Amino acid sequence: GRNRQRRSGMNKTNTITETIREVIYKENRDRESRAKSVIISGLPEYSDDDLPQVFDLLRSEFDFEPANIHCKRVGSQRGDKPRLLQVSFQGSEEAAWLIAMAPKLRKARDTNVRASIYINKNLSYQERADAYEKRRKRRGEMTRTAGNIGDLTGDGESGVSRSNLSRTFTNSQRHGGAG
Repeated sequence: GRNRQRRSGMNKTNTITETIREVIYKENRDRESRAKSVIISGLPEYSDDDLPQVFDLLRSEFDFEPANIHCKRVGSQRGDKPRLLQVSFQGSEEAAWLIAMAPKLRKARDTNVRASIYINKNLSYQERADAYEKRRKRRGEMTRTAGNIGDLTGDGESGVSRSNLSRTFTNSQRHGGAG
């Protein structure tokens, strides 16, 4: 009886260990695959073959001609917005270089590229959720900061009006100290 229970417990432990190994292996493989690719948003969908358009973008904006890339649209159609485009390279170095150069698009000669095309890391679902939460918190901080500045300039929220601030400043100037 006891030996069977021990073996049964060992089998469960082995199964759990194997499952954990498989999950870790798959996650590492996915991470390596994502490191070799980027996501381009805003690139119009003119045809089923995005390669010529991607090559033109990379050549014209970055003077970059990768040897071998693969493109695939991901996600679902959202109104008139083009789907995201996953562009995979042979190595992670090319993807990392392109991510580093992506801000150059904000100074592109073509106004459509400048206004609507973005190149970002290919993040996992959890990484995207974490990044979104960080942006949301940062924007919340910026909004609160802007709100506090607004309060000091007399929007009524702080109970201090612009005229009270000027009077206080003027009184302190007259009396050589705090008003």
